[in-house]
Amino acid sequence: MPFIRRAASVTSAAALTLVALTGSSNAGPTGLFNTGVNSLGVPLTPPTIATDTVDLHYTLVANPPLTGMFEVLNPFDSWVGDDSASSWIGVGNLGNATAESAGKYDYQTSFMFTSPADITFIAGQLAADNAVTEIIPDEIPANAIFLNPPCSVPGTCFTGFLTSFELPAGDFTVGMNTLDFIVRNDGSETGLRVEFVPEPPTLALLGSGLLLLGLVRHRPRAGRVVGRP
Repeated sequence: MPFIRRAASVTSAAALTLVALTGSSNAGPTGLFNTGVNSLGVPLTPPTIATDTVDLHYTLVANPPLTGMFEVLNPFDSWVGDDSASSWIGVGNLGNATAESAGKYDYQTSFMFTSPADITFIAGQLAADNAVTEIIPDEIPANAIFLNPPCSVPGTCFTGFLTSFELPAGDFTVGMNTLDFIVRNDGSETGLRVEFVPEPPTLALLGSGLLLLGLVRHRPRAGRVVGRP
């Protein structure tokens, strides 16, 4: 009689559990992008020819006196450098930030939750020139979060990802939602970088599944039965 490896069936069950765990987590928002990326989430680069590289996910909806699309910018030496997740965007010409009027610049992005089960909190980190003063969910000022120092202090917001933020799930609804990043400009260039972080519960569920697989992999082989020929 051939021997029977019962542990293999347990491993299969653990694999199915992993799939169930990761598959049961909320899908989260659809169409929420970091700044300065394409539709696949790959960072865009400033233009090398006589045309602007436009960020299609963020719109300048209010500022003195322009509205329109932001473009991907070459960061100044004092700005934290672009990375593999996001790029700087702002008002500029052919990739170079231009001096603009002082005031508040509203960087707005839109995204969607397709069902109540998908609604979750949204968190991330940001850098801005001169500073992000508040983040407004769904154009409801009463639900705005106001950022604390050091990013409210001029000259400290663009040298690194100094400010983290989190907006609760209760701020959002099924369907289209918006986030407005209100950037204060003191009369020079304006720019913004935002990177959202994955939903922690998703990572927790994935970790639970991997832990289960690890326990099965290292369990004693008490279930193996060896038959005699």
